[in-house]
Amino acid sequence: MQKKYLHILIIAVVCLATYWTVFSHEVCLDDPYIFTQLPGTDKGLAGVFSVFNHLYGHTDYRPVVVFSYALEQWIFGGIHLPVTHGINLLLFILVCFLIYAVILLLPVKEKNTLALFVALLFVTHPIHSSVVSSIKNRDNLLSMLLGLLSWYFCLRSVLHRRLIHAILSVLFLTVALFAKLDSISFLFIIPLSVFIFYRDQWKSAAPAAALLIVAFVIRAVASVYFAPYPNSVIFTENPVVVNWDLTHRLAQSVQTLFFYIKFMIIPKGYWFYFGYDMLPLPELFSIKTALFVLINALFLTIAFWFWNKEKLVSFGILFFYATLLYCANFFVPVAGIIADRYAFIPSLGFCMAIAGIINYFCRRYIPAQTKTIQQKNKKQAIQKTGPVVYQKYIPLVLVGMICLVNMGFTMSRNKDWKNTGTLLAADMPHLTNSFEANRIAASDCFKKGLEIADSPEAKLDYIRQGLQYALQAEKIYDGNQYINESIGQAYFNTGHPDLASAQFQKTLQKFDTSRISMEVLGDIFFINTKYDSAQHYYNMAIKTFPAYEPVYFKYMRSLLKKNDLQAARSFTTDLLNKKPDWYLSYQCASFLAMTQKDSLNGLRLYKTSFDKGYRNTAYAAEVRNKLLRFGDTANARAMEQYMIE
Repeated sequence: MQKKYLHILIIAVVCLATYWTVFSHEVCLDDPYIFTQLPGTDKGLAGVFSVFNHLYGHTDYRPVVVFSYALEQWIFGGIHLPVTHGINLLLFILVCFLIYAVILLLPVKEKNTLALFVALLFVTHPIHSSVVSSIKNRDNLLSMLLGLLSWYFCLRSVLHRRLIHAILSVLFLTVALFAKLDSISFLFIIPLSVFIFYRDQWKSAAPAAALLIVAFVIRAVASVYFAPYPNSVIFTENPVVVNWDLTHRLAQSVQTLFFYIKFMIIPKGYWFYFGYDMLPLPELFSIKTALFVLINALFLTIAFWFWNKEKLVSFGILFFYATLLYCANFFVPVAGIIADRYAFIPSLGFCMAIAGIINYFCRRYIPAQTKTIQQKNKKQAIQKTGPVVYQKYIPLVLVGMICLVNMGFTMSRNKDWKNTGTLLAADMPHLTNSFEANRIAASDCFKKGLEIADSPEAKLDYIRQGLQYALQAEKIYDGNQYINESIGQAYFNTGHPDLASAQFQKTLQKFDTSRISMEVLGDIFFINTKYDSAQHYYNMAIKTFPAYEPVYFKYMRSLLKKNDLQAARSFTTDLLNKKPDWYLSYQCASFLAMTQKDSLNGLRLYKTSFDKGYRNTAYAAEVRNKLLRFGDTANARAMEQYMIE
């Protein structure tokens, strides 16, 4: 018992030593998206439970993970990054404790030592850095934690034949499926572990295994009820979506499995996004695909060879492949093709296999020591066989060396995940062929330049860097409207209107519904006093996007700059006749009246826009005050109702 407590302490210390820097981490990549999913802090405990009524990003139903953030927000009065990162680290430590506990329940030789080895290999593997370091990836942590709890109690139900353990197993798996669907892997892993390690007790395990189907049924019913949107993976995320036939799916699958093996063996290269064209879609009948098949076949052969020698190795390899099936790009296309977070659960199987291989070969090829003991009152000596010191500790030394090397890579990768800027700086030099990575980097730079930069110089630096990423993305794939528009906007914001104009005109040739291109082309011509051309593009935007409000005023401004007052009056009159119940019709009429020095009529028209549904408390107060100055107290008093929040 004392040894177990010592092992748990070692696991906790290694976890903290490897990941202590996460307490100083900020938000990274998709982390801010989580905050948009949370109810307001003023909603109280009812708001915390309201998350069960909503989808997760219109793609899936994951109320458990959103509930954890909402509960955290309610308890701590908001989201505080050190606390949030600390909770993620605590969940990871609990995952590692459960890995140790589950291995102890398997009937393998030297299971105490093996359980420690597996847990330490899992703790230190660099592939987990993004899961622990990223706030958003709490869904992976909760999914695996709850899945392991289900596995743990199912094994205990087999060993002790207690109904409560089977019920807890089903309960935890049900909750896991509502954290993230990758926990569906445990529906296969749990029965597989019972079959391999407790085959003689299969009958007693069958009810518990069958009950696990209940969890899946509950999750499936919930998915139908909440009607999540269909899979929306696009070509630039995974090119197999436009070649969704059996041969390309098989080729992409074996390539995917190969790269996950590579991830497990080589502790680097876990870039934040792959997608098109980092991993070109292979042909099924090619040398490259044949090589991928050969390597995967080799690993499955190893599993077969160890079947009667060290079952933990065989089970670990089967675990690895079984838990990768959901993200292998065969049944469904996966955004990004591959990602380190998808291997969070499968990596446990690899760690089991490595620990089992080290333990087996050390037992098999390091000679044992024979001791001769002379017992009292007996003439004949007794020979006992036991491990010599180096046979006992060589596995520990080997695992320790692997863990130390992995820790170095993990701690280095943790620094990359400090925030989006550090991650892009570390990864982008290696992602020159990834369209989505360059798109994400460009978008981040443009956002910082336009919204966060605290000086004109910083703004230009961000936009110029974003332009380089956008140009690289266009070089990889030029069929994306956002990237084409972003290049034009970057040229415009860095003082190159001619380049911007050429880019936007090229964009409109490809995408005739590019509102941004129409609007900014209008702005460029307006700045250059070419009001006819500006009017043309503004009018095009109005016809294509009639609900987009700002362009109406730009169009009127271009008419007035041309001194075409008649056209401006005709436009507002036509707008009022066609859309008499739209507040913008009256705002346009108000704008025209103001420009013609008819201020009182303009204010009254603006007041009518509030009557038609427009709401802005600051503008309401301003209109009220101006009406009072003109002595129109009746309309001024009527505006007071719109000044209330």
